[in-house]
Amino acid sequence: MEQQKDFVRHNRRSHQEIDSLIGKFSEAGMTVKQFCAEYNIKPATFNKWQTRRKKKFYAKRVKPGFAEIRVESSLSGLFAEVFTESGGNVIRIYRQVSASFLKELAS
Repeated sequence: MEQQKDFVRHNRRSHQEIDSLIGKFSEAGMTVKQFCAEYNIKPATFNKWQTRRKKKFYAKRVKPGFAEIRVESSLSGLFAEVFTESGGNVIRIYRQVSASFLKELAS
């Protein structure tokens, strides 16, 4: 019969310790079970850490959306201006273009 390894109860680990352990895991090339046995971590706890880290990563990502397009007829020869959400970039279009061109431009 296989003996179950006793896990040492630790105080809470800091975010830096958790990030360090997850980094070591990605470089170790071991299974979660092997890694957790080596570092005395319960696999369920380690999986919870990984899930929380992924949620934080995806929460920080910019969600895709539509860019604001304003048409101003007062500018001579200008068909449209495309502004980014941050307001830092402006693209001026001087003639009519296809929807596929605008789609490619936005991606």
